[in-house]
Amino acid sequence: MERPQANIERPIDEFDHELTQVQADAIALADELLKRKRENSPLTFVDIVLVDDQHEMLAEIEAGPLSHLLAKPGKQLAMKFDRHPRLDVRKKNGEFTGMSLRVWGWDEDKFRYTKPHSDGPPYEFKEYPGEKDKTRQLEISMGYEVGEETVTESLSVYTSSSRHDYIYASSQVYMDAYMEQGYEGHGGKSDYDISSEAVEWFLEFIARHVGDQPKSFHDLDEERIARIREIADAHGAREGIDELIAATWNTQAIYIMRRPCLLLGGKSILECLGSAETAVQAGEAAREVAKRWKKGEWGSCFVTSEESGE
Repeated sequence: MERPQANIERPIDEFDHELTQVQADAIALADELLKRKRENSPLTFVDIVLVDDQHEMLAEIEAGPLSHLLAKPGKQLAMKFDRHPRLDVRKKNGEFTGMSLRVWGWDEDKFRYTKPHSDGPPYEFKEYPGEKDKTRQLEISMGYEVGEETVTESLSVYTSSSRHDYIYASSQVYMDAYMEQGYEGHGGKSDYDISSEAVEWFLEFIARHVGDQPKSFHDLDEERIARIREIADAHGAREGIDELIAATWNTQAIYIMRRPCLLLGGKSILECLGSAETAVQAGEAAREVAKRWKKGEWGSCFVTSEESGE
């Protein structure tokens, strides 16, 4: 995509401030991508599809100006706290599984302090009714499978219009083994002195790899569901497919229809839906899965990972 042109607004008064060009550029790109967020979504983020070769993009990130924030291939990523299992997790011993982009956006009521913070309390400030400050984060996540462990390493640029020149880059590591209440990742690094050139490189990387017409994963699922319905229509199996989609949601329905199904002799609903000879059976299987989903028994319709040898 072509990056949006960011215009720097003049300060409203003597207490307000002007953004730097790189702050304005980061906010402008984030705002353009946030347009892909589903209407009325309660979420503060949107997941955007990166359209190019995943391994080539990873190589580009590792050679780029933010690579110093990433863990080295041989670095131990597991935590050493006694309350967690003792693990040996290093990227060099695992397999890269893919890359994704998440764009966050928060808007807060605008206010500005009217005397230096160094003067101490009381911290006097002025409010700007109807005005908002924008906080934005552009986060690229890289996934790895290391033995039985699932690891995600993120690389982000974070900025806010609430302060002049407030922009930094950071990384973070997340492991499924540590997922518990309050866990927000570990082992990260931050660079509060990141150069404008490095941030602009990151923004350009994102703009190049989201494609000419950026799509969210929700958009992608909508397209997939529409295509599935077309195939079901053509083979007289639409009713059962619609029941499954209605009982679940797009992403879950696609996942279910891709799994080996015991009702279809181990073939998936999608596989059988593509053939005129087996499409009707696929539609009936989808209807039965929808019924069992509502009872919490849908798993009994599918081949388990142990049975499939995964």
